[in-house]
Parts: sequence; C-alpha cells; structure tokens
Amino acid sequence: MKRLGGLLSGIPDHKIHIWFSVFWALMVIPTLLWWSNSVAVVLIYSVYALVGAHVAAAEGAKNDHKIDEIIERLKALEQREQ
Repeated sequence: MKRLGGLLSGIPDHKIHIWFSVFWALMVIPTLLWWSNSVAVVLIYSVYALVGAHVAAAEGAKNDHKIDEIIERLKALEQREQ
C-alpha cells in the first residue's frame, strides 16, 4: 500500500486500518445528528464503503496468490529433505 507520500511509513498496516475504522465509526454520530440536512454525507460513506471493500478484496487476492507460491516452495523443500 502506498503510504500517502511517505506520511504513514513505519506504521503497520493493521494499525492504520484500525485507526481508520475508529474514525469512520465515530463519524456515525455527526451523520445521525445531521442526517436530514445532508444526504451527501450518506453518499460519501456509501462510496467509501464500496471502494474500501473492493480495495481490500484486491489486496486479499494479491496476497492469496503469494500464499500459494509460498506453499509451493515449502512443498518443494519438504520433497528435497525426504
């Protein structure tokens, strides 16, 4: 993941995701308070959720491919040892 031009470098990915999750969870309060005044906020949340889900799925698929490669290498190492 590119880290916003290096601003978030050095911070583990899972911590970044946790902080973003907390931020979006806290943003529910203003959304509920001003729901009738701002449909745009709901639209932004919806688009964020859709984009975030697709990015997460793409990252997961990319990493799943790497895991398959690692498993194949481990199997090859086991066969050499036998």
